[in-house]
Amino acid sequence: MMPKTRMPSGASGLAATGRLLGAIKAAPPKCLRILPAFLLVLCAPVWAETASTQRSVKGPAGQDIRIGVYATIRPDCKSGPPPTIRLTVPPTHGQVTVKQGKLKATNLRQCLVTEVPAFVVIYKSKPEFSGDDALTLEVVNADGKTQIQIVTVNVGPHAPGQKI
Repeated sequence: MMPKTRMPSGASGLAATGRLLGAIKAAPPKCLRILPAFLLVLCAPVWAETASTQRSVKGPAGQDIRIGVYATIRPDCKSGPPPTIRLTVPPTHGQVTVKQGKLKATNLRQCLVTEVPAFVVIYKSKPEFSGDDALTLEVVNADGKTQIQIVTVNVGPHAPGQKI
């Protein structure tokens, strides 16, 4: 079941891989934005509204669970300014950290191959926890567009000796 997204009146949505990702006004796109699970969002400097999405991820207790990968790829296939990521509602049963990495992308619009810096948001539950936990991220791109991401993390039991 796809999550519902509230959008400002008079705005239309951009769908990518079946998800409603944000509000769009009549302005030409200036850059590409890579969001969790490599979902693309077009962005432009004139956009300043806030969009929100709800999604879920799952993984084992006490181990790193990737919440999302955040990077900016400009139309010239080079890295754009990184987004600001803020944890507005922390999880109850775990911790959230951000790691720096590189995103390698192929066949992304006119970019046949590119590699750009990226932020990876990681959730790690307490080792004994099993069940659902939730967190909220605020992601702001360099153009001021804000996306509120409400993430439910389904934490399963950790099998002793299991390595992923």
